[in-house]
Amino acid sequence: MNYKNKIGTIRKYINEDPALSTYQFRTNLGTAVHQGVELYLDCNLTTLLDLSHLHTGDISLFLSTSFIDAEYQNFKVITSTGQAPNVKLIETNLKGNKVEYAPKFIHSAGFTYSFKGISSSFQSRLTSDVFTDANNTDASNATGTVGKLDLYLVHDFSMEFHINKYYNLKLQINNLSDTKYATRRANGYPGPGLIPGEGRGFSLGFGMKI
Repeated sequence: MNYKNKIGTIRKYINEDPALSTYQFRTNLGTAVHQGVELYLDCNLTTLLDLSHLHTGDISLFLSTSFIDAEYQNFKVITSTGQAPNVKLIETNLKGNKVEYAPKFIHSAGFTYSFKGISSSFQSRLTSDVFTDANNTDASNATGTVGKLDLYLVHDFSMEFHINKYYNLKLQINNLSDTKYATRRANGYPGPGLIPGEGRGFSLGFGMKI
């Protein structure tokens, strides 16, 4: 994907004065190119290994994986050097910097098991670390508005029970291990600072076909 005049944020000095604090400036950043590959595999082990005669249920494994390379191809910025009143403005280019919030990889894997009227599923999802600004700032600042977000691993579990062909019960648990992670950074409401991911959550549902 070739994304021209992409909108994003970059850290700048107030009034281009390095003696003052910085702020996040939202503008058209330049051209970004996203390249990658995505793969999905689903394997029914019961069918593959011919285990149906054992009458122990149906087991499936699945894998979804993606690798992404997202970079800026052209992005001119103005930076300053020196101390006032001898401040010099320097034009640089962030070509080659990674696009913010574009993970290098996302991997999901799990299994599904069903036996008679009961089925259950377990899934793990691993997401790589990401930069949160076009400058690719690594360390977090005092307000938490910039800085790399760490990779995280989340596990989900679900179970469904079919009472008969008309009624069913379903239990779902998201973020089973209650992993603490962040998905974005905010400059304003509800921040500034990190926006955390969803913690452990439960849901129980009842379904009916009529």
